[in-house]
Amino acid sequence: MIDVVSCEISGSPITVGKKATLSCNVDETLITSIPQEKIGFIQQGKDPEHSIAFLGSVERVGGTLKQTITGYRPGDFEFTGIVLKIDDKEFKVSPVRLGVDSVIDRNQQQPTPYPNYEPMTQWAPLWWWIMWGGIFLFALAIGIWRFIKWKRAKRAKAEAAIANRPLSPREKFQNKMRKLESQNFHMLGQFKNFAIQLSQIMKSALADELKFPADDQTTEELFLTLQSRHKKVYARIEEELKPLLLELDQIKFAKKLPTPEECRIHLDHAHSVGRKLFGGSA
Repeated sequence: MIDVVSCEISGSPITVGKKATLSCNVDETLITSIPQEKIGFIQQGKDPEHSIAFLGSVERVGGTLKQTITGYRPGDFEFTGIVLKIDDKEFKVSPVRLGVDSVIDRNQQQPTPYPNYEPMTQWAPLWWWIMWGGIFLFALAIGIWRFIKWKRAKRAKAEAAIANRPLSPREKFQNKMRKLESQNFHMLGQFKNFAIQLSQIMKSALADELKFPADDQTTEELFLTLQSRHKKVYARIEEELKPLLLELDQIKFAKKLPTPEECRIHLDHAHSVGRKLFGGSA
């Protein structure tokens, strides 16, 4: 503390919760260049200081600082622990007094008594609990049943939407490849059926993805179309597609008999072409 500031409270006494004004006279040069937010009052010590509260910011009127205060505990208090802060300086406030009156009428000897309520002496009868308990359980069961029904309808609608949506070229290719692998033509010695199905799957994939009638073209015509109209795609898949289709033609038309292991390699090459054609896994 470096100095004591002379202060007084106007408007005293007040009723609990009402407002009074704490006014302090200071050297005007101390506050001229200080921002408003750096001027304020704080409380130090214990009660009765904690029986008042500062409201809002400090008002400057020349060399007078005014702070709105309120009291929230009845009594006649002298405050000795109030400190005025101006920027980084602190000033002890001279002792001030504030009278705070209760909100109860001074002429009333005793507070108005509360009505004398009779306590509940017994619970509701058993039939009342049974009736309302039954109604609650019935409503709960109806709510659960309707919720389950709604969930099932929502799931069925979602599944129907998935089932009815058109398959992408990638999905068609994957489904056909899974079906061919499950038929096990190459393990049963039905190599021609295997070659016909795999060749048709590859041509359909190209037709679906690149939008041209690959199914109706011979292998040579297919290569020419890819080379002339789809050069970028053909550059990605030529290395595996060309030997695969030519080998399948040998099985279909030249009656070449591959081994099951060679057929397995053809399936792997077909999957690799699918990945390069569609991107990602196929």
